[in-house]
Amino acid sequence: MSLFSINPTAERIGAIIDVGSGSVLVAIVISQLGNKKPTVVWSHREQAPLRTIDSIEQSAKSVMTSLVNALLKFDSEGRRALHEYNKHSNVDEVQCCISAPWAYTVTKTISYTQEAPFEITKALIDSLIESAEKDTQVELAENEAATELGLSIITRSTLDTLANGYRIEKSIGSEATELSIAHVSVVTQQYLIEHLKDLRHKIFSDKPLHQLSYMLSLYSVVDEIFNDSSDYCLIDITYEATEIGVVRDGILTYSTHIPFGSFSLAREIAHVTSLPLLQSFQSLHTGDVEVFLDTLTAGQKDEVETIFKEYVARLEALFTETGDDLSIPKKMYIHTEIEMEALFTKLITAAGTNKLKGTPQVKGLSSLLADLVNVEHKETNTDTAMLVAAKFFQSQNHRRLFEYL
Repeated sequence: MSLFSINPTAERIGAIIDVGSGSVLVAIVISQLGNKKPTVVWSHREQAPLRTIDSIEQSAKSVMTSLVNALLKFDSEGRRALHEYNKHSNVDEVQCCISAPWAYTVTKTISYTQEAPFEITKALIDSLIESAEKDTQVELAENEAATELGLSIITRSTLDTLANGYRIEKSIGSEATELSIAHVSVVTQQYLIEHLKDLRHKIFSDKPLHQLSYMLSLYSVVDEIFNDSSDYCLIDITYEATEIGVVRDGILTYSTHIPFGSFSLAREIAHVTSLPLLQSFQSLHTGDVEVFLDTLTAGQKDEVETIFKEYVARLEALFTETGDDLSIPKKMYIHTEIEMEALFTKLITAAGTNKLKGTPQVKGLSSLLADLVNVEHKETNTDTAMLVAAKFFQSQNHRRLFEYL
């Protein structure tokens, strides 16, 4: 167990792994002191086969195969690219962001109240953190699905500390009548943890491995970009999942997902149109899906539009799960492949309008991220999940403390 809070050095080199719901990315990222942008010198995304799947276990096996294949690419092509960048350079650490449905981000808020003012001590804060972690463990133990998956905590962080309702940076020694903390834990499946540690040992010679959820890294990057202390909703659409993160007063308070993403839409479209699955998936990347719909028969067009409406209904149901009694925030930041941003913006706007009885403020992140990272090979600049992971690697060292287990 290590608390990742080291002094920044002139240059850090990271092997970045992004375990998505239906693909795995491996990249080499350079972070130099004084540079606002990290540099990606090499990357490769290995997609799981685009095919019909019958269970999440089958999907997990495909993703694990993609993980192995992607790391084999790193072992040959990646090392060569790093040597060409600087023949004396070596990977310093390994960062792995894990998306839903493989990882869960759980935030617990714990409060301590007294009628008379009390001194805030490190022991008191540690006690509240311990209570938050116990609540997370109890929740996991009571969740039958979580027990079957064998989930374990991989990352922890205290996101917020409030004294008498006011956010404070340095609380030790202060007095208050009420103290509360927001503490986040990232949990993932034990077999994935063991698989990653084994591969780390074989390929990276036991370099430090920092694992966290993709939602937590996305939240950290968005928080840095916009410095947004208001309420908003993060929405991440991957191949096999749609995940939301609810942010209240600038703090990630709740996260959940549905196991349905862009590949899932493509499968249903292929089923009703009899088109090849890959062609159906590519149709979602056109920027204007109406062009694709116009190529279909009237009956097929109706069925595809019904599929989109059903996805909107899924989103509406997802938007009811906010973790509190409040409605989903009106401000929404969405992340997906840049070519599909227009389509999902339209679908999310429809779902948000139905749920909020008003038009949400939907902002696409994909088109913004390319300006935040230097990429040696411009053809990979559209892999926005890579850009988020690279930006997080570059900036996390001087931000919040993340405890990696």
